[in-house]
Amino acid sequence: GPGVLYLSHPLPGDIAVLHMDGSEPWTIQSGGYMASSPGVNVGLRCQNLKQGMFSGEGFFVTKVSGRGSLFLCSFGSIHTLELRPGEEMTIDNGHLVAWPASMRYEVHKAAKGWW
Repeated sequence: GPGVLYLSHPLPGDIAVLHMDGSEPWTIQSGGYMASSPGVNVGLRCQNLKQGMFSGEGFFVTKVSGRGSLFLCSFGSIHTLELRPGEEMTIDNGHLVAWPASMRYEVHKAAKGWW
């Protein structure tokens, strides 16, 4: 029913609200999903072998779709980056919170080492 709801993240950081219009599913990193309204469907998506082994997120990430409000949380501040068609960005996977499910991404080893 009606009322006021207050949300809190257990670690120092931000909460961001994504208003989903149903046109695009989103992928969320481990620990980034906080809450959603009833019109948002929450499930899992299996990453490919390379993404699962090297992303630090494991083989499954959260996938959300539908219409409604999605609440994301993260340790530290959340900043929105909008990429233009063809634009690329290199991001440490530990700092990625959420991205459109249709966005193509690759996982690379950051430095050469013993492995």
